[in-house]
Amino acid sequence: MRVFAFNPEVPNLRPGVVVHAGEEQYKVRSVRMANKEWLLKLEDVHRREDAERLRGLLLEVPDETIEPEPDAVFVHDLIGIDVLTDTGEHLGTITDVLQPGANDVYVVSGPRGEVLIPAIGDVVQELDPEGRRLVITPLPGLLNESL
Repeated sequence: MRVFAFNPEVPNLRPGVVVHAGEEQYKVRSVRMANKEWLLKLEDVHRREDAERLRGLLLEVPDETIEPEPDAVFVHDLIGIDVLTDTGEHLGTITDVLQPGANDVYVVSGPRGEVLIPAIGDVVQELDPEGRRLVITPLPGLLNESL
């Protein structure tokens, strides 16, 4: 199971998709790459001043418009999932997902306080988004053993 976050290098934006920027929504008319940035032409954005006002805003699209790879899960769907060790200890629930670079890190809040779980194959044994459960094998030192 892979965690899916929108990858700006492989956009699923295409003409006809509706994007949300703050409180406004726009229909995409065209998409193209220029200098390692995606340029969007949006309906009802005709003047440069209107486009500049949107620069740097987070664009959001409904989940159903994204076509993730098979067995992928949206990052926001991980929030609230129960995390257990392979020995059955309940560590808490995922409250955040950090994306620092090489791999995601799940922030888990529970009886041991806040625990950071690297989303790597040596640790993550089973991710069941429908069952709202993540099973991990903690690496040595990952959990504060004094608790």
